[in-house]
Amino acid sequence: MTWLLMILLLISGDITKLKKADGLYRQEKYEDAYKIYREELDKNPGDFELAFNAGNALYKMGKFDEAEKLFDHAKTLTKSATQSSAGQYNQSLANFKKKELEKSLSGLKDAIRQNPEDADAKANFEVISRLLKKQQQQQQQQQKDQNKQDKEQKKDDKQKQQDQKDQDKKDQKDQQKEQPQQSQIPKEQAQRLLDALKKNEKEALLKRKEMSGKVRKQVEKDW
Repeated sequence: MTWLLMILLLISGDITKLKKADGLYRQEKYEDAYKIYREELDKNPGDFELAFNAGNALYKMGKFDEAEKLFDHAKTLTKSATQSSAGQYNQSLANFKKKELEKSLSGLKDAIRQNPEDADAKANFEVISRLLKKQQQQQQQQQKDQNKQDKEQKKDDKQKQQDQKDQDKKDQKDQQKEQPQQSQIPKEQAQRLLDALKKNEKEALLKRKEMSGKVRKQVEKDW
C-alpha cells in the first residue's frame, strides 16, 4: 500500500509539472516550458510527447537546429504513424525555417505518406513546391545572366586586345615616319668616297713626315 501511494504521488507530481509546462507554453513562455519538458524527458527518455513538446518549445524559441534534431529523435520513440507523421511534419517546418526547401519538401512528402489525411502537410507541400520551383527558375536565370555577362566580357577583352594591337602598329608607323630616312649611296660612289678618304689620309701622313723631316737651318755664330 505504501509503494502504491508513492507511485501515485510521483505520477501526480509529474502531471502537475507537465500541466505547468503546457500552461507556460500557451503563455508563450517557451524557454520556461522547455526547461520543464527537458527535465522530464531526461527522466523519461523514451516518451514521445515529451520529446515532441520540447522540440516545439525550441522551435518557438527560434532554435531550429536543435528543434529539428529533437523532432527527428521523437520519431524513433513511437510506432504510431500519426505521431511519427507529426514529428516529421514539424521537422520539415524547421527545415523550411533554415531555408532547406528540398529537405523540407522531402519530409512533408514522407509525412503525407504516413498520414494521408493531414491537410496541413498537403497544403504546405504545395506551397513549398511552388517556392522551390520559383527558386530553381531564379537560379537558372541568374546562371544564364552570368554566362551572358561572361561572354560579353570575354568579347570586350578580345576587342580591347585587338584595339591595342592596332594602336601599337599605328604608333610604330608614326615613329618610322618621324625618323629621317638614311640616304642610299650607290656602291660605286661609296667606293670612290672611300678611295678619296684613303688618298687624303695618305697625303696628310706624307706631309707630316716632310714637316718633321725638314732640316733646321743652323745659325752660324758671329765670332
